Amino acid sequence: SYLPDGVRNGADQLESMNLGFENINRALKAICDTALASTDSHSRKVRVLCPIRDYMFSHHHCHAGNQVHVDALYTHCMTTLTDYGSARPGDSRYQQAMTILTPEMNNLKNILKLGLAERRPGIGKAALSFSGFQRWEHPSTDVIDILLEQWHVLDLDVPSAAGYETKGELLHSHSQYTSALENFNQAHSYYSAIGDKTSTTYCLRRIAFIHQLLGE
Repeated sequence: SYLPDGVRNGADQLESMNLGFENINRALKAICDTALASTDSHSRKVRVLCPIRDYMFSHHHCHAGNQVHVDALYTHCMTTLTDYGSARPGDSRYQQAMTILTPEMNNLKNILKLGLAERRPGIGKAALSFSGFQRWEHPSTDVIDILLEQWHVLDLDVPSAAGYETKGELLHSHSQYTSALENFNQAHSYYSAIGDKTSTTYCLRRIAFIHQLLGE
């Protein structure tokens, strides 16, 4: 119910995620035999059917018996983003990060949104890392918007300016220059207030670049 895009490599991927299931092959066979999930024989992808996924999440995701698996899923998500979310074009591990993260973007996004709603420990850092990576692949602001709303109650060790800067980059990737400018200005003000000269200078450069794009 937490993975809207399913599991692309079937049992092998679930084993590598270390979610605490005793017999993954038997579990997959059971849900496929009862038509609760669909399989792709070519790609090995397994995906729970949407109505079933919605029902399971609405009625069973908080069941105490599922908690160990849910906790393991969050741990896997946050570990993956810690390892690869900061990769940028030109980094030695960027291609590996693209290979690992790109097929999982919707799954990761869903887990992060749910984790932010529950204010899980470490979820803020993972969400910021994910949003930074989105600049290069599937840019959207839905995760960073939630993160900025909850910044003051999450265990983040960076100023909220980092969130506005990240949102500015995402909006710029969508050619939403006016909105990007607003966020870079916000980030610039916060960075200036705390005396972060390097980040302040970077924001000024982005602001100047957008003004140039707008012909101002």
